[in-house]
Amino acid sequence: MQKPILLLNSTCIVGGILWLLPVIVVHADEIVCPAVIHFSQAPIISSAEGWNVSSRAARMLNDGGFLSSGDPKEQADLKGEDAVVDGKKGRLWEIDPEDNRRGIWFSCSYGQWAVLLARKVQG
Repeated sequence: MQKPILLLNSTCIVGGILWLLPVIVVHADEIVCPAVIHFSQAPIISSAEGWNVSSRAARMLNDGGFLSSGDPKEQADLKGEDAVVDGKKGRLWEIDPEDNRRGIWFSCSYGQWAVLLARKVQG
């Protein structure tokens, strides 16, 4: 079963002061992560000389998602808050204009962060 796990909330700049808009949703998108990812071969491991690599599963379950400022490889993760919008539970992020300049990315996590699927969120 797929479930939406992201609600984005915009922010507003007035006279150089950042005003957060927790009640009025200016712009909201919904992103749904794939519930399961499948793979057909064990990961390539280069630092385990003398060891055989294998995997006991051919799939990983989704265990969450997060936003980052810029490419997720930079590890500039943004802090979200639990929220209910239009009766749907999810996470709510307040987006800072500086984060917007770097680009906002959403990542789906699998296998306790062993694998990430990421894409840039259009803003």
